[in-house]
Amino acid sequence: MTRPQARRAERALDGDERAPGEARRFVREHLGSWECDGLIESATLVVSELVTNAVLHGHSDCRVRLMLGPEALRIEVEDEGPGEPEVQPVDIERFGGRGLLLVSAVSERWGIEHLEAGGKVVWAELAR
Repeated sequence: MTRPQARRAERALDGDERAPGEARRFVREHLGSWECDGLIESATLVVSELVTNAVLHGHSDCRVRLMLGPEALRIEVEDEGPGEPEVQPVDIERFGGRGLLLVSAVSERWGIEHLEAGGKVVWAELAR
């Protein structure tokens, strides 16, 4: 099977509790139409964690971008928050705080790009 050519999709989301679910639906829809079913599970996990962080810690609306290239799927979540996400130490007594550990576990790599106008883009790449 040949891989689809480079593709791109983008969606703006309100910074509320519905955003992670909307982001997961957006990912499933596009990866399904791009015939990338093998990436859906990992990609929905990654986008859910990144959007949840944007809403909870960035306190802003966000924008999700998917960029499918020949070697990887890049997922970007842009928000207007000033903070920077950090991998938290594992604490079995605490609820939550494992999002970036999960992103790191399923991604080839991930990172943060600060925007000149403020805010940031947190991204992750999944191998195809």
